[in-house]
Amino acid sequence: MMISREEVERLGMPLDSLKVTDPKTGKVGYRAAIEVFHQLHCLNLLRQFTWKDYYVNEGGDISADPEDVRGHVDHCLETLRMNLMCQADVGVFTFRVYPELGDDDPWPDFSTMHTCRNFDEIRDWARSRAVTWDDNA
Repeated sequence: MMISREEVERLGMPLDSLKVTDPKTGKVGYRAAIEVFHQLHCLNLLRQFTWKDYYVNEGGDISADPEDVRGHVDHCLETLRMNLMCQADVGVFTFRVYPELGDDDPWPDFSTMHTCRNFDEIRDWARSRAVTWDDNA
């Protein structure tokens, strides 16, 4: 996606970041991305890595050189760790025993209330600013 110079300055990001031209308006701005999409990419890479025997022949990031894949997976683990610690969900859950399952061990009850952002609105906002790699200034 693309953000304006004013947005780059407001975010305290470097002005020598990669520039891009919006093909719809002709305006020049800065190539940017939203963290949640990178995090979802990382989660998907980890999912594929756990099933790499299947995904290695499907193309994409998991099909790269094993050393590169290992570095990418490590990067993604660190990215998700940092995000989990930064966002630090402080929702509380309890434990219950489920005798109907034939198990007397306590299990966590994760069916707790959460307040979420509207992901569809985030995605729509990002799509409204979409540019391609061919649009680099």
